[in-house]
Amino acid sequence: MSEVDVQNITQKAWESYQNEDYETAAIAFSAAVEALTDESQILQQAEMKNNLSVALLKAGKPQQAYQAALGTDQIFAKAGDLKRQAMALANLASALEDLKRLDEALELFTQSAALFKQIQEKEMRAYVLQRISAIQLRQGKRIESLVSMDAALEQKTKLSFKDRLLRNLMGIIRRLSGVE
Repeated sequence: MSEVDVQNITQKAWESYQNEDYETAAIAFSAAVEALTDESQILQQAEMKNNLSVALLKAGKPQQAYQAALGTDQIFAKAGDLKRQAMALANLASALEDLKRLDEALELFTQSAALFKQIQEKEMRAYVLQRISAIQLRQGKRIESLVSMDAALEQKTKLSFKDRLLRNLMGIIRRLSGVE
């Protein structure tokens, strides 16, 4: 399949995704994965697998989403692409979280956050830290959850009203506990 065909398929996939037609987006991303068979296209194929994973997750198919992204983090690691490696780990972790495999999800989110920190990608790291916090809260690890959320808010350049309120509440908790 030609490069133009792959671009057309990818464009259709993104249009479907933007229109929240995740099933159609997943089908199109899957077609793009199949079209990218040349060895020189391995990074593009891994990217499409991650896009497929996100579409499947949004379509409510976490097991398929996990399978789609499996191994892509290693492809990006081998290529030295830390940002996409971190994103792939986060995609895998998101699928594991939906599958209720929380310990595994937490481990992969932690690896992802470390990579985002390494490349100074603050906004994406903030998102991952918020996911870590949510899992820790679900596991009854309240203190760890607060620490993770505080770290997430530290990374954000623009805080929403909810974020500012949460940050203020966490400041009060720190002052009351004598931590600050």
